[in-house]
Amino acid sequence: MLFTCEYHVIVEFIEVIIPLHYGIFMAVLYYLPDAKYYPHMRVLDSEHELLQVVLNILYVVSLELISLIGFCVLVQRKFDISCLYVLAFVLDTHAEMIQMRLLLLVPYIIFMPIEHAGVDYTFKFEWMHQQSNAV
Repeated sequence: MLFTCEYHVIVEFIEVIIPLHYGIFMAVLYYLPDAKYYPHMRVLDSEHELLQVVLNILYVVSLELISLIGFCVLVQRKFDISCLYVLAFVLDTHAEMIQMRLLLLVPYIIFMPIEHAGVDYTFKFEWMHQQSNAV
């Protein structure tokens, strides 16, 4: 039972952390010269549009945070165990595994949409329709 509680706490925690990191990344990326290589950043014409996107991400983060708090209240009432202690225990005992997965997952999520990675979300595949003069 405690393992299931640990599992759900860490899942809820990650559901809060990943979108939060992504929102911070988008806010910082907007002001960097590399933003032109991200297709989802090229459509942002003004800081107002960026603010709307970041606010939408923060809405998701707040909903996930409410879900985490609700789960913590449920665990506290049902089992009389502090959810923060459970989260601290999981982060302490499995720190290497969690850090490794976050360090692999976050850059993958952040750098996958770059055009240099060969991503074409328009599904037009223009490179297939180009005629090559090389023999």
